[in-house]
Amino acid sequence: MRSTLLKTLRAAAPARPGIAELRAEFEGRGLEGWLWPWIAALLMASVIVHLRPRYPAAIYSPTAEWDEEGIWQLVVDFVLERGVKSGAIATALAKAESTAGVERYLEVALHRYAISERRRSVVSNVYGRLVEVLETDPSLRPLAGFGLRAAYGLDEWSDDPPMPVDGTSVGSAVRFIPPEVRQAEYATASRRSPGLFSDDLRRIAHAIIRGTRALWTADQIMTVIQLRFDLELDDPNQPIRDESALSNHPSPLPSALDNAIAQELAQCAVECLSTRQRRILHLMSRDEPLSTRVIADQLGLTKSVVNNEQHAIRKVFSELPVVGVEERMQVLASVSSLLSGASGDASPGGGD
Repeated sequence: MRSTLLKTLRAAAPARPGIAELRAEFEGRGLEGWLWPWIAALLMASVIVHLRPRYPAAIYSPTAEWDEEGIWQLVVDFVLERGVKSGAIATALAKAESTAGVERYLEVALHRYAISERRRSVVSNVYGRLVEVLETDPSLRPLAGFGLRAAYGLDEWSDDPPMPVDGTSVGSAVRFIPPEVRQAEYATASRRSPGLFSDDLRRIAHAIIRGTRALWTADQIMTVIQLRFDLELDDPNQPIRDESALSNHPSPLPSALDNAIAQELAQCAVECLSTRQRRILHLMSRDEPLSTRVIADQLGLTKSVVNNEQHAIRKVFSELPVVGVEERMQVLASVSSLLSGASGDASPGGGD
């Protein structure tokens, strides 16, 4: 790769400014002075050293090439979106105790940005928006399970929720998808077909849940959607049409957090829970969602107690310092391993 631009940027800024110099420059001139070329050179070098050898350019580079133009565009996009608009530069300068700390903060933020903003297939886009629809629709509520295994039902069912849908019945729910829902088709050089819009996903979820009068997970609803619509797959040459393969649909959400960060956040959340809440969460996190009634019976508790504890558990996780559905799902995925070794710590019903 030609290094002309990188050399030019480095020549336009101090080689190793101190933290006080960085702060003074930012307070005095923002990015209109030498701070902009200093940050750009730092991040371009970071992409060359850390991202280019490990990640395919076709996924992470705006130009689909790890050339000077592709790296430059990635850095500029990051500085504008996360550095300026989201305040990453100001945060780094305020929190870091040294220049090395500023460098590390911005490099990690760029790494996370490159991963979370990568291009995705239509299936991934639809799945991500479906999860968000289920989480944010005020008339739906997770009534069994947790995280990606959460099974949703109508809010009006909260006092007496039905059972989760039988896995063998998932495919037959295609008949409940409203016939007027149509697949959205368009593609440009920079934008891919959404497959299905969020409003249509909301209608589909409501129709399936109401039609079957059962609790459904995002994976199960996605299975029905893929059976009904010919969405573009990650490998268009190998279409999936076998229902058994679709029922094992893995989460296509990309990892947005460093694994160590996700595990640390999961540990902090679990430590905020009482022993009884951990036992309830352990049952909520099983592969097959358990209803409130079943959890109450297993732990010797009343349904109202379990319901209140579930609300408290979800509140703890909703307050984690994460951004977007992807990061929340990644943290929740780290919870099961933490709970598996501690599931027998308390006797049923105990541990307030």
